[in-house]
Amino acid sequence: MTFSRYLFLRLQGLLDEYRRHRCPFAVAVFDIDHFKLFNDTHGHLAGDTVLQQFTLILQEGCRDSDVVARYGSEEFIVVLIGTALAPAMHVARRIVAVTRLHSFHFKGQNVHITVSSGVVDATEVPGDMLSADEALIDKSDQRLYRAKNEGRDRVVAWDCIE
Repeated sequence: MTFSRYLFLRLQGLLDEYRRHRCPFAVAVFDIDHFKLFNDTHGHLAGDTVLQQFTLILQEGCRDSDVVARYGSEEFIVVLIGTALAPAMHVARRIVAVTRLHSFHFKGQNVHITVSSGVVDATEVPGDMLSADEALIDKSDQRLYRAKNEGRDRVVAWDCIE
């Protein structure tokens, strides 16, 4: 089973739990800002190193029970289990801040990157519309793109910018 298939099956299970028992969870999508330019400037091996190191930042910033998955070339999804929107925003803000301050090492060079994030939780989507791919991921992705359009290196949730 591929990890994306695992991610969607896990999300579907969480949605079912949410519908039955209102167990909270949130989805945060992270995207490395200007990653194509980074690859063009530093090379794809440097980009691969950044992806690996950013994955560690995500894993260290989340609990073992959360799901961290790569979704696309430089996009990542984090499913924060048992977490409502406000605490999920706190986690996303912390990951954005840690990434901004982190020195990514590649062949003796220290480089810096920023990430943007869109966050949504299960309560924001009407129960009859809840689906892993259409409602939650699409909504968090829309917020991610709003974060990018409004300056990058930030978290967007609700109708506010953090």
